[in-house]
Formats: sequence, structure tokens, C-alpha cells
Amino acid sequence: MKKNNFSIMKLLIFLMLFLVVLTIFLIVYIIPVMKEYKTNQVILKKYEKIYDKEKGKLKYLEAKRDIIKKKYKDVIIKYETPFDEKKFEKLLEKNIFNLKIDEKKLQNKTKVKIEGNIKNIENFLDLIDKINNYKNIVKIIFPIEIKKNEMSYFISFYVTILNKDLKKNL
Repeated sequence: MKKNNFSIMKLLIFLMLFLVVLTIFLIVYIIPVMKEYKTNQVILKKYEKIYDKEKGKLKYLEAKRDIIKKKYKDVIIKYETPFDEKKFEKLLEKNIFNLKIDEKKLQNKTKVKIEGNIKNIENFLDLIDKINNYKNIVKIIFPIEIKKNEMSYFISFYVTILNKDLKKNL
């Protein structure tokens, strides 16, 4: 019988030792990790709120972008259409004779100077309408210089072509 008592005592001692080691383990490792976990949870909730707020802003801006894309669909198509210099020059040659086209670079911006003669002012106004309805965005920059010659009018003005392929957009 003494052997059983002794083994029960031994078992109790080992059990107590195990409980002490387990308690030390809890105090040393698990409790600090739990505190860090709680603080990280608070920080995570804070960032989740910020993320949700920014996600709402992004959805709003995407909706606004889609509305603007629908509203200015024609302008976007004109901007994305490749610019063909020869076709534009042919358009000008139909309305302007003695045509001269020069490029001037000012502060990384390119202005194209157009000079030539036109028979009458109505032809020039028709040219402006054609330029406004051109397949690209062509911006006429004022002032437009018009001088009366004997048989025609001398005109001089600048245009800027806005296109995604051109490097020298305004």
C-alpha cells in the first residue's frame, strides 16, 4: 500500500509542477501576446473604418468619372483618334491657297502657325466650321490676323491639336 501512496504523491507533485510551469508560461508568453492582439484589433478596426471611407470615396469618383465619360464621349473619341497630318493639310489646302504651315515651340508647347490667302471671309468662316467638326480636337488660338490684299485676304493664325498620340499637347 505504501507504494500506491508514494506514486500518488509523486503524481500530485508532478501535477503541481506542471501547473506552476503552465502558469509561468501563461504569464510570460500568452498574456503579452493577448495584450498585443487586443491593441492590434483596435488598430485594425481603425484602419477598416478608414478603408471603408476611402472605398466609398472611390466608388463616388468612379460613378462621377462614368458620368463625365458619357457626357463627353464625343470629345474623348476625338482625343483618342490618331491625328493624320496629311488629311488636316488637305482640309486646309481646300480653303486656303498659298498655304504655309510652321511649328513654333514655346515652353514645351507646340503651336502650329498657319498662313495663307483666302478668297473671301465666308470661306474662312466655313474653314472654322470644318475645323470645329474635324475628327480631332483642333483649337484655334486668337488673335486671327486678316489683311485685305488686291484679290484676296491674307490670314494668319495659330492652332493647337490635342491628341493622346502627340507629345506636344497644350
